[in-house]
Amino acid sequence: MKEHAVNAFVEAIQQSPQANIVFAPKVTLFLGQEGKVENWSRRPFVMGLKPQKEGDETDVVTHLESFGCGEKIQLKVDLAGDGQLSIKGEFFTGAVEQVEVTSIDLKMSDGQLAAFNVQCPEYVSTSVEFDRTLQAGNSLLLVNLKPLPEREEKISLAQRVTGSEKKSSAERVYQMLMVTPRMMKVEEESETLQ
Repeated sequence: MKEHAVNAFVEAIQQSPQANIVFAPKVTLFLGQEGKVENWSRRPFVMGLKPQKEGDETDVVTHLESFGCGEKIQLKVDLAGDGQLSIKGEFFTGAVEQVEVTSIDLKMSDGQLAAFNVQCPEYVSTSVEFDRTLQAGNSLLLVNLKPLPEREEKISLAQRVTGSEKKSSAERVYQMLMVTPRMMKVEEESETLQ
């Protein structure tokens, strides 16, 4: 995207009362370096139970699994020539949408039934890898758009993200990554050793 298109897009998003920008990290990299931005945590869930008998005693061992939730952004920038920059990276998101809980009754060593809860999370993730060459100052915009019902009229990207095209009151969540490389020239001072 050229600078004027980026400005128009960002302005449309900022003017929408439905839009909410959660975070906007800035990363400074030297050519050839990799950088990461992570808003990531792991959520553990009890996915299963296993009775374990030792002598006359029965214990219950839980089977835990953890799921990564949040966003990870990995970038690498190199000089491509003619004032252009090569940008490679990955934009990864993961989330637990909902969790179903099931109760299981197990007979303990004392003959009593004990209720245990097992969780079944619905996990969704997206991963977008990109490798583009851009003029310094231009932007690359990656948007995780969920499919909309088919309609005859065309809907612009800004309308989809801000939700101005929708007729229902259901909340929509979109994740965007905008990469705008800028070149900074650093002049080194040389010192004369005596």
